[in-house]
Amino acid sequence: MEIILVNTGDKYDEWYVHNMLYMLDRVGMHLNVHVIRDEVYESVWNKLQMFDRFKEGDYLYLDLDVVLLQNIEHLFRKDLTLLRAWWRDEFHTPLNSSVISWSGDYSFYYRIFQSNPEYYMLKYRGIDEYIYDLDMTYHTYEPCCTSFRWHGWSKDWPIMLFNQRYEKMRESGPWSKYTLSE
Repeated sequence: MEIILVNTGDKYDEWYVHNMLYMLDRVGMHLNVHVIRDEVYESVWNKLQMFDRFKEGDYLYLDLDVVLLQNIEHLFRKDLTLLRAWWRDEFHTPLNSSVISWSGDYSFYYRIFQSNPEYYMLKYRGIDEYIYDLDMTYHTYEPCCTSFRWHGWSKDWPIMLFNQRYEKMRESGPWSKYTLSE
């Protein structure tokens, strides 16, 4: 089992990577962690590199703007599994790609995108909408997290998503006891 992180662009500085490593250690998940740093595409599209690079093991991808409150090894899946964004209206997609798990080769998601990246980056807001619209085989988790953006802080879930409120993670709050001190 391996953990995948993506830190491209200038949105997240190194604190977020160190913070995730700290949280994984704190919850007892001493696994191999890989950080993708290659800026191949704009914005979130660099996440798709994980499907091209990691094809032979069991993987769990985590966004850098999540707080781990408990061990989450139970989220590893054989089949491609994403979050169903149960905490909000569906908007452009019911999926959320803050947590993704898979085992084996799902590189076709990358190859399809790579065939015409400009088209897909223009057509979709991100990879969750891209995966949803391709209508390929994927599964969704039962509710296993909630969102700070929509529901505020809660310690009742193993994962707390900060969904584009990543700066808030560095502020003092009840989540501070779960994150790396500055």
